[in-house]
Amino acid sequence: SLSVSAGGNIRSNRFSDVGSQSRNGTGLIIPGLYTLQNIAPANLQYNSSMSRKLVYSLYGMANIGFKDMVFLDLTARNDWSSTLPVENRSYFYPGASLSILVNEMFQTSSPNLNMLKLRVGVAQVGNDTNPYSLLNTLANNEAWNGITRLSKSSTILLPDLKPEISTSYEVGGDLTMFKNKLRVSGTYYMVENRNQIIPTKLPPSTGYVQKNINAGLLVSRGTEITVGGTPFEKNGWRLDLTANFYRNRTVIKELSPGIDFYTLWTDAKGGAWTYVGETIGDIYDSELVTVKDPSSPYFGYPILDENGSWQAVSASNTRNKIGNFNPDFILGFQTSLTYKNFSLNMTFDWRQGGEFISQTYRYGESDLKSQRFLDNLINPNGLTGDALRSYLVDNDLVRVTGNKFNIVGGPTAEYGGYPFEYGGNTYMYG
Repeated sequence: SLSVSAGGNIRSNRFSDVGSQSRNGTGLIIPGLYTLQNIAPANLQYNSSMSRKLVYSLYGMANIGFKDMVFLDLTARNDWSSTLPVENRSYFYPGASLSILVNEMFQTSSPNLNMLKLRVGVAQVGNDTNPYSLLNTLANNEAWNGITRLSKSSTILLPDLKPEISTSYEVGGDLTMFKNKLRVSGTYYMVENRNQIIPTKLPPSTGYVQKNINAGLLVSRGTEITVGGTPFEKNGWRLDLTANFYRNRTVIKELSPGIDFYTLWTDAKGGAWTYVGETIGDIYDSELVTVKDPSSPYFGYPILDENGSWQAVSASNTRNKIGNFNPDFILGFQTSLTYKNFSLNMTFDWRQGGEFISQTYRYGESDLKSQRFLDNLINPNGLTGDALRSYLVDNDLVRVTGNKFNIVGGPTAEYGGYPFEYGGNTYMYG
């Protein structure tokens, strides 16, 4: 069998917005009457915006079947987008997938095997960007004392922006047995994202907040496995059970020249960013300057500055990784109980692994006086509460150890050798 189709598409997007409001602190002429006419003309503030985007497309597809056991699907598409520069405005992305019904090819006669299908595929998807993402334009910020004010964007734009191209490869299979009462499906995939258009943060000294880049190459690999079954079906009753497993990891292979890492977010001295060659989702924190000599009696103690404060090394320079926020894997379980036209469905999810940062602990325990902090202290006398405080004051040279402190500036889940201030004095805990 053979079927072929082709076509074209024109997509035109137009967005416009007009707004008005009273200037801050001016209010209404008559309180409680919320109309534009109730705002003095001199206190009325206007704003408006408009954008347009045009995309031309041509596409084609072909479906080829051989004796109802081998199927080949081909696709091809080319887009021309107005949001990209002239030299990069056209981008082409094809795709192909092949599936084979093994049970039909070998004409298996087993009554327990309903279908065994193997499949492989490769496909590309292209993407453009938002309107006016090539060159900075000026925005009218209204007049100030009769003088017109203009402002420019806080983002450095990329005039030679390239389209995003995502290439995916996958291989998998599907199996159904026992009159479709047992169903198994598995897929392994790899996705290469080239020229992803993403903003990267800039230091304040540049005068900008961020810069758009084509991110080079990001590679994702993952596995999906689904097992389903119908253990009971009788007298209008049907019970379906399905379990699925999912795992994905994305690695940055390349970034734009001069950019070593991509920042997802930052907070205080740490955050989540990814260096070239490493996995997206890594969490970093700053490393405190400590005594590194193992033979020193002060090994692990922080080195304070002239003001008696801790000294932190830049987290992005030390690469002090404390974890990754991605789960090791995700499990799902779905069940459906059906009786004639009524059904009851339940879903369960399990996320295994992955680190996270608790801001509640980070700042809520920063004064080192919470009961949780005291409970985590380990000392030879087993003291707690006021007795422990008195012990710390009377034995200021004794090193008291602890476990799993969550403290502002602490670099990992287990802390050691940081100063403890009490009663105007500084003590050490580990």
